Amino acid sequence: MTRPEYMLEYCWNEFTEDIAYRLQHCRTNLGPNVSDDTLRNYALIEIENILQSNNKSLSNFPPMPIPIRSMADVTVNGLVLDELDYNVDAMREELKKYLSFISYDQKKVFDDIMEVVINDRGGLFFLYVHGGTRLNFIWKTLSTHIRSKGKTVINVAYSVIASLLLPGGRTVHSKFGLPIIVHESLTCNIKPQSPHA
Repeated sequence: MTRPEYMLEYCWNEFTEDIAYRLQHCRTNLGPNVSDDTLRNYALIEIENILQSNNKSLSNFPPMPIPIRSMADVTVNGLVLDELDYNVDAMREELKKYLSFISYDQKKVFDDIMEVVINDRGGLFFLYVHGGTRLNFIWKTLSTHIRSKGKTVINVAYSVIASLLLPGGRTVHSKFGLPIIVHESLTCNIKPQSPHA
């Protein structure tokens, strides 16, 4: 493309339709009240993120405008918006249903993990259970509870089948760019400053 600034000038509106749609449906409720200038800036940020994931920048293509980062927050990132693409009220209703079916032992595990999450202490939990003891039920209840608070949950599993059983589940390999064969010198394939990072 010899004159990308003209393409941007004439097509930015079409490019931002998806951004406006995602902003309407994310939890920040920015909705349709976002100005054209702000939407245009979001478009530039999106283009910049794509370019940076390929080790380029809008500054490599003068006279393309450079986005104003302070105008936008991280929710313009499509990957983040995908993680926020849920209805908080529906999550609260679903949580009530799950909590009505939870057993005593499951409730104890749920409470222990949620205490760490609520107090933002971080932690590592290993649950070892026999097949058929509703481990997925605990994960679904935890995910639903965290999402009912408007927070982000990333459900990952090592196998494709296990990931399909989790709400919004993905394999560890696809979510974090890990190779399938794991060894101690393993690193992920996510580039710094990319939207995925």
